[in-house]
Amino acid sequence: MHSQIYLGKVAEDMVAAHPKHPEILAFIENVSKAYITCGKYMQVKLPLKSKTLQALSSIDPVVRGHSQAVTQQKELANILKHLVPTECDPSLDILRYNVDPNLPNYQDGDDIVKWWAHVFRLEKYPALTQVVRGALSIFHGPLVEASFSLMGDEIDKKKVPT
Repeated sequence: MHSQIYLGKVAEDMVAAHPKHPEILAFIENVSKAYITCGKYMQVKLPLKSKTLQALSSIDPVVRGHSQAVTQQKELANILKHLVPTECDPSLDILRYNVDPNLPNYQDGDDIVKWWAHVFRLEKYPALTQVVRGALSIFHGPLVEASFSLMGDEIDKKKVPT
């Protein structure tokens, strides 16, 4: 399991040089326990059951075409309905988007913003475009990050206004 956990360059070099050393084995065991404990804590504390977060996850191109993605995209369109002109029906856009065989391939890890920018330029889904633009532009600055930090401090100090 430790190969799936980033330990840092120095620690990785030490593990590679002395993989069977008792102190290295004890270190890896402690890191693995901490990793699992942290994961369990986060599953309890983070709002993963949030309907909004579930709906937001539906704009990930990896889930395109899945029936649950369609349901969640419709929910997202409902949550962000103030962004869609009243004469537009996002439901039709959502259905067409999810079955469109001509959209570019997306590999997990690709830049989602660039991928969606390409889809926007196609001008095929005007209502869905408004919903996704709104979803992609949700503020995530230091105050939001601080709410997820155990210590209450900012995760990324570079974003803190001076």
